[in-house]
Amino acid sequence: MYVPVTYSYVTWNPPNLSDVEELELGRQIALVGREHFIREFRKSIGKRQQQQQKVGIAAWSPGARWTFIIVFVGLAIFGLSQMTEREWRSLSLRIIAILVVVLSIYFVSVYFATCKFEKWIDHLVSRYAAHVARGGH
Repeated sequence: MYVPVTYSYVTWNPPNLSDVEELELGRQIALVGREHFIREFRKSIGKRQQQQQKVGIAAWSPGARWTFIIVFVGLAIFGLSQMTEREWRSLSLRIIAILVVVLSIYFVSVYFATCKFEKWIDHLVSRYAAHVARGGH
């Protein structure tokens, strides 16, 4: 049996900023605090970007989506009620294995994206601190 699995992952790359923009952002981070920026970054991870178009079932009308969900759940309940105990065990092990893999991909990617963001934030703050130490404002 073929089961399509969909997963998502998070990536992040620093924006291209001019020297003046980097120093200004470093100043803002130094004023507000590093943790505030990191907390806001983490909050933004699960949010959909405005410019992304809805695709697949998300592009359907709400009525069509609910109809699909109701029919799918009904068929799933009917199919599950026809399964033997051995089939239940086999299905549960497969679902658990798939969940572990998919969730691992997502959470590891979130960890690495956050680490990359924190490193960039630290770079901006240290660059601003060096600028101030040289007599800049």
